[in-house]
Order: sequence, then structure tokens, then C-alpha cells
Amino acid sequence: MKGFVLNIFHKILLGNLLIALVPLAGLFFLIDNAQSDRLASVENELRLEATSIAGDITRWAEMNRRLLSQNSLNVDIQSMQESRQKPILQNMQQSYDWAFLIYALSGDGFMTARSDDKSILNPDGSKAHFRGDRGYFKSLAAGDPIGQSVVMSRTINLPVYVLCVPIESAGDKQENSLCMASKLEDISQTVANTKLGKTGFAFLTSDEDKLIASGEFSVDQRSGLQDMSDYPILAKSSPKQLYTFDQSGKKIVSYSVEAGFGWRLVIQQDYDEVFQSVTDARRSAWLVIALTILAIALLAMFFSRELSSAIRKLTVLADDYSKGLFDKVNLGLTRSDEVGDLARAIDRMGKSIRIAISKLNDK
Repeated sequence: MKGFVLNIFHKILLGNLLIALVPLAGLFFLIDNAQSDRLASVENELRLEATSIAGDITRWAEMNRRLLSQNSLNVDIQSMQESRQKPILQNMQQSYDWAFLIYALSGDGFMTARSDDKSILNPDGSKAHFRGDRGYFKSLAAGDPIGQSVVMSRTINLPVYVLCVPIESAGDKQENSLCMASKLEDISQTVANTKLGKTGFAFLTSDEDKLIASGEFSVDQRSGLQDMSDYPILAKSSPKQLYTFDQSGKKIVSYSVEAGFGWRLVIQQDYDEVFQSVTDARRSAWLVIALTILAIALLAMFFSRELSSAIRKLTVLADDYSKGLFDKVNLGLTRSDEVGDLARAIDRMGKSIRIAISKLNDK
């Protein structure tokens, strides 16, 4: 039994495939480079978008800290007397549109003055509005330069940002503090309106990984702020970099930056949408390769059959000549290619054989 032998068809097919697939391999190399370039481009786009929004939030948070620190130096604020503090607090609230409530706290955790009309005393004359159990109060008591927290306001059913600074008197830090609860409507709207393509959105979390604002996740006003500490990119130790993870069967590309006092802004987008152009190019390349192989196979089959058919006929003709059979017509004499040269050589050989046989017969 004969083993597999490469015939003319196989050789033509393989030769043409090699010639065609070399540039196609280069095409795949370019596509792979395009994917790497796209990844770098996506990281840059997400970084610029996130950094821009985070920068605005950071400046807003720092502005709040400065205005509180400046007002904490006011002698009327330092007096810790409601009659002197309240006009200052009311004037501050009128000046800052985003201020929801401004108040002063004494070292025992109770309010000494508020910017609204609520009394700091209960009907029985006892102190009201205790805040000594709040995280921002405890932070200042522990010696931190600021105390802060994002909480769900029961009054407006929206997240508010509470920022506190110590009230200093004669250069000495006291246990007293000045606090401002700020509405986050403008920040929330900015974050919610951030869109990238069809699937990209942003969300903002507090220093405690509580959801403040989002263009996709809902802030549950009934159960308080959503805990996002288990969210993949927030669980990373080094957040400021591109991060890819799976979510509900989809691959997600995300980027995170710090904003304000420990807040974090995250922008994410579906991986498939991000790399749609690269995926389309890769799919098109595979289609081109498949069509190229098919076209080459058909062309190789056509040309190899034509060539091998002519060679087989000449082989049979030469075999007949060697046996003294000269009744078949050599059809390749008119061809101008190498097959024609072979046909004419066989024709000359046939004539020589006929002459030789004729001489033998004459003897």
C-alpha cells in the first residue's frame, strides 16, 4: 500500500497558502498590537475622566474644610454661646447653598447652636441633639484634624456629608467642634451623568466604602447607604490602576481614584464594548483568512488539474511511443509554456523512435 504522496495539487495549494498567509499573519500581529494600544487608550480615557471628576470633588471637600476652619477662628464661634454662635451659623448657611445644617458641638457631644430654628434643648430644659456617638465626633476626640461621615438624612432622605473641624481658642485645641452637613445633589448629579458609551458609568463611595452617588446603582433611602466594600475594585489594595473582573457573567473594565477625604470614584465599562473595534477587526481577519484559504484551494484545484491533466496525457503519450504506438495525437504542441516545451520534446522523441524503427524494418 502506497503512503501519502504530495502531488502537484498539494504542492500548488501549500505554496499559495504560504504566500498568502504570511501577510495575514502580519495582520494578526497588527491586531494584537491594536488590542494592547486600545487597552492603554482605555486606561488613559478612564483615568482622565475619573481624575477630572475626582479633582472637582476634592476641591469641593477642601473648600468645605477651609471655610469651616476659618469660621472656627471667629471669637463668637469660640464663645460656645448659642446667642453668639447662631447668627454666624445662619449667615454661613445662607452663604453656602449646599449647606444643609451647620452646628457647633461641645466636648460632651451635645449641640450648642444650630443654623436652623430647632432648639438645642428639650422641653424639660435638658440638652438635645447628642452627637457624641458619631464617628466624626470620635475622630476629632482622638486627635484627627477633621471628622467626617456620609450619612442618610432622615429629614431629606438623601445622603449628606458631615464634616467637622476643631474649634480652636487662643491657639489651643479644644474638644469643641464646628460641623457642617452638606447636601450632595450637585456631586451626585455630576457622577450620575457620567457616561461612557452604552455601558460605562461612574459611582462614588465614602471613606467607609458607602455608596454616595451612582449612575447605575440605586441608593436605598430606606435601609441607608449601600455597603460597597466587597465590590471587586474597592477590595483592591492598590486602587489607582485599571482593573478587570467578572460581574454577572460579563467582563468589566474599571478604574478607581481617590476623591476628597478618602472618597473613591470608580468608572467602569463592559469589556466587550471597550474592545468592540478590536473584536470586530479580529473577526474580520478570521473571515478574510477563511475566504483566502477557500479561494486558494479552488484556484489550486483548477490550475493543478489543468497542469496535471496535461502532464498525464504527455506521460501516456511518451509511454505509447516507447511501445511503438504512434496513433495518438500530441495536443500540447501549440502551448507556449513549459508543458508545450515538454510536448514538443516528446514529439521529437517520437519521431526519432519512428525513424529508428523504420530503419530496423528496412534491414
